[in-house]
Amino acid sequence: EIPLRLVGSEMCIRDRVGMALARLLGFGALGCLYGGRIVNLLAYTLLCALALAKAERYRPAFAAIMLLPMSLFMGSSLSYDATLLGCYYLMLALLTRKEWNTQTAGIYTAACIFVNIAKPYLNLLWVLPIFLVAKREWHAKGRRPLWALVPFWVGGGSDPEFEKIYRKGLAAGTDPENLSLIHI
Repeated sequence: EIPLRLVGSEMCIRDRVGMALARLLGFGALGCLYGGRIVNLLAYTLLCALALAKAERYRPAFAAIMLLPMSLFMGSSLSYDATLLGCYYLMLALLTRKEWNTQTAGIYTAACIFVNIAKPYLNLLWVLPIFLVAKREWHAKGRRPLWALVPFWVGGGSDPEFEKIYRKGLAAGTDPENLSLIHI
């Protein structure tokens, strides 16, 4: 059993705000759905704009990927994956920076914490790229292990059941019942 965390409906506050605004403006059910999608698209757009502003290299490639139809479809969906996708782009863009100051490390850690709260266990690997930043490029206050420890702890790595849940997830990939869904 996975411990209760802030997932699913608790993370979709943006959707609810958009739906409430549409309802206040007198829209029906369809208008409320579009209101939620528009607010999610705004959040995705803001995260992508921040990612492009923070990227020091590969901006055209990031922009092209952010504007792919599937990215835009996910960015404007009613799923919290819209914000997660924007956070993933932001973290990747920050990894292109030549120097990491405290602000860069703080933005990366905040995005990493958000994605780890939204999808516990799944996003724990996002703490590892902090260690890929060369020592000569790291100018943030504090040591890198501390910057990586916080998102790891928040994302479920400190959970006493972490290893059991992790192994259960790995075993699910080799379970014949799960493999029967794949048709080659």
